[in-house]
Amino acid sequence: MGTLQAVEVRVARALAEYELTGDPTYQASACCSVCGEPSYYTYNEILNFMPVAWRPQPLPESHGWTLLLIEVPAAEHLTERYLFGERLLVQFEFNDNEYWYGTLRSPSGMAPSMPLGSRIGGNYLSGTPIVTTWFPEGHSKTIPVEWPAPGTQDIGSFFIPKDAPDTLLTANLICSNPSCGRFFSYNYSQLNQVLDEQATIGLVSHVKRILTITCPKCQTARVVDEACINSLYKL
Repeated sequence: MGTLQAVEVRVARALAEYELTGDPTYQASACCSVCGEPSYYTYNEILNFMPVAWRPQPLPESHGWTLLLIEVPAAEHLTERYLFGERLLVQFEFNDNEYWYGTLRSPSGMAPSMPLGSRIGGNYLSGTPIVTTWFPEGHSKTIPVEWPAPGTQDIGSFFIPKDAPDTLLTANLICSNPSCGRFFSYNYSQLNQVLDEQATIGLVSHVKRILTITCPKCQTARVVDEACINSLYKL
């Protein structure tokens, strides 16, 4: 009987998750090392091979990720504003997909003086809830944002076109684990380079050009395809 090895099971889960979006009957296969006969596994069976700590974890009810932004000074002639962003977990108390407010449930590296349990709120850009306001002791206050430390992995890059100020463009993918707020450091050019290199040595399907990347924080693997890469701001 073919079995999924511990090293492979995270990738098998990610591939199954990806394939199921297009084929609800998909099952992963593994060949027996003795007789070569394949065995097939559903997504839930793959999860059963994984310790609970390895599995993607859903967020608690009414919780969601928001985005705290800080603008990077740039030359006036550039056509986009450049920003760094940090994902913050919030327990929503009000959310109408235009404005929202709630309670901060994850620590902020960009606003360390804003403690857990703070009341915060904001609006939306391109469907993403943006943190704009802090309510200490019930009073509205501008969030004291600090520049992120160089090389910080929990920071992503974003762009807002000056001629479309309600449009938010992202340059980095996020972890596919719902309970993880990590950004991947790869950008559009880097992901395309990896995809091309793997295709050259035969590691990428000729039918579907895909690759898997693993979150350095929670170790959750996710599949990246060309459509996913093309959704990123082109750096």
